[in-house]
Amino acid sequence: MYKLGQFVQGEWVEHSHPALFARRSLSDGSVRLDVGVPGGDVEVMRSLTRCMEPPYEILYVLLTTRSEDEVGRYQGPPIDRTQLDVFLSRYATYFRSDGRFALWIHTPQAMLVWDHHNLLYAYGPLSRFEDALRSLGFAPGELSIPVPHQHSYRPECDADATAILAHFDWRHSELRPGDEG
Repeated sequence: MYKLGQFVQGEWVEHSHPALFARRSLSDGSVRLDVGVPGGDVEVMRSLTRCMEPPYEILYVLLTTRSEDEVGRYQGPPIDRTQLDVFLSRYATYFRSDGRFALWIHTPQAMLVWDHHNLLYAYGPLSRFEDALRSLGFAPGELSIPVPHQHSYRPECDADATAILAHFDWRHSELRPGDEG
């Protein structure tokens, strides 16, 4: 099961980003890290959150649905490290295997955005993030999204997609321009 596919020699196969990161200058003058998430491994997100000071807030962005669940932005309450680890562990298979969402984790000093293309965008203590990535075997390099590509919406992930919406007392709001990447 995989989240992002690419068309190779007449068939759809998994696209797994290499373990690379790149500093990217943004139009507003700020800088972020663009990070590939090989195989959708939740440990990349977990490792980077260790560079951030709690409390954490999660924004779960449901981009599409296979059920009666309402698409939109789901903002969770402030949580501690243990609650974050439980959440990431509980839904790790879903996060790795399904492309119907984006996941944001932020604190007052930093933010991580894991999108439905298995790219992670890191804002905040970039040097600390880079050190954490290097300790995982990542290296500087350029990333790209394959063309053409597809997002997988797995029936076997439907229960987790619905369970996430009951995990916290979320505040729901509509999708915003740019949420769908």
